[in-house]
Amino acid sequence: MSLIWVFVTLLLLAGLTLLISNSSAWMNRWYAALLIVAIGFFLAVTNFQTMTTVFGPIKLVTLGFGAWLVAMMRFEGWATRAWARKAAFALLSLNIIEAVGFEVFDYFFDGTNGVYGGSIWNGVAGMLLVGTLVFPRAITVDADGRQNLRYDLGIGWVLAYTLWNFTFVFRTLAPELLFNEYMAGTILHLSVPLMLTLVIGRDAALWVQMRGISLALFTAAAIIYTPVPVLETIPKWHSAELASILAAASFISAAIVSAKYLVINPAHLAAVNLQQAISRKAIDILGCIPAAKSLAGDSQQ
Repeated sequence: MSLIWVFVTLLLLAGLTLLISNSSAWMNRWYAALLIVAIGFFLAVTNFQTMTTVFGPIKLVTLGFGAWLVAMMRFEGWATRAWARKAAFALLSLNIIEAVGFEVFDYFFDGTNGVYGGSIWNGVAGMLLVGTLVFPRAITVDADGRQNLRYDLGIGWVLAYTLWNFTFVFRTLAPELLFNEYMAGTILHLSVPLMLTLVIGRDAALWVQMRGISLALFTAAAIIYTPVPVLETIPKWHSAELASILAAASFISAAIVSAKYLVINPAHLAAVNLQQAISRKAIDILGCIPAAKSLAGDSQQ
């Protein structure tokens, strides 16, 4: 029964994400702010009974700012402003670096889970993902009516990020802390943007937009309803061996993405630089033509 509930919740979250993504500029700009106000009112009325940690509300406020920034880039022309693109780049980078910090703390100082601990390999994978983020200038907005934000990180990067995030939760949350519930929630908020961008839309460049919306909605729901959908209990499914396998797979996938980035990206940049050089040369040549004609006319006179 719980697996059915997870499936239904997955479809519901995906539907709401698509609805907001394709809605008006006003809705995209303020839905996260409305969520923050609604959640704050709910917590105040219930005397904060469902809030077991401050991480959820802080995360929701951060996501709200990110949602507002994405909306301004989509509908107010901010995608053409370098500082706005850099801010979006910084938010995504800090999101990963924050998790890497927690994982390194677990590994070296027996943090939240001394039995399994964080993984240094998964931490390295996270830093590799940060190092291979495409530069902010790659952030653009479609010129059609939907004005979707596009940030083409590549399918490989998106899949490596998903595996890294899943491994982070798997290793840093102790099994006795309602582990099945936490993993079900992680599967939900990681699966929705993948499903919408790689399966339905088949366009990895839309992943950042879908990820931001779905994670904000999920975070708000998790604050209100603490027992998030659960998976069927599988005896001893959370083991140190499986955690190590996930960490190794995460590192390998991030290393492959990094290798492709180092091999392909310089060639791509060289091609871009060559194209720009040719364009500048052509402009110089074309600019000289009127002057040459003028000189020729003067000499004929």
